[in-house]
Amino acid sequence: HVPENLSQNTVSKIIQDRDGFLWFGTRYGLNKYDGKHFQKYLSDFSDTLALSNNHIRDLIEDDEGNFWIGTDMGVNYYDRSKGTFTRYTRDENNPNSLISNSSIALHLDHQNRLWVVSEGQGLTMYDINNGKYTRFRQNQDDPNSISSNHITGISEDDNGNIWIGTRGGGLNLYNEGAHQFLSYNLHVFVYSLYYLT
Repeated sequence: HVPENLSQNTVSKIIQDRDGFLWFGTRYGLNKYDGKHFQKYLSDFSDTLALSNNHIRDLIEDDEGNFWIGTDMGVNYYDRSKGTFTRYTRDENNPNSLISNSSIALHLDHQNRLWVVSEGQGLTMYDINNGKYTRFRQNQDDPNSISSNHITGISEDDNGNIWIGTRGGGLNLYNEGAHQFLSYNLHVFVYSLYYLT
């Protein structure tokens, strides 16, 4: 049974924002719940300021109270004051874009960089401050590349280190200065990754 006015009953992500509202990412849109009513945010191909896709994979709130939303058609930034979405997608002809449109997990680090996990395609780091994208894929000929394109988790420790768990490639530590990875326990599965403070 779908709760009254929820856009779809498969919920992939739930967060409570800093104002106390609940947000639900589903396979058919984003929903905001104020305790009484649901407000739905859906994709509209004729409206470039709407969601790019209805299948919500991940949802995070930034320090300004706005949202980054991972979907099957790229990442969306929801500006709550304007009530509009900005789309970030892969451009086949532009390496300064996402590595893939399948954006299954997101992490916003302390340097205001958005890490976007793509399903089986690697990882993109988007620097929000300057609009620069950095793509990371496994390269069998480079031991300093990420150890697997199948990423299962991403977290940041108190020192600002980015840790990436993979399926089959173990754990990776991002070397900030060299833009390289140090891999641990190759050929094992890391199912999830959390940093407890």
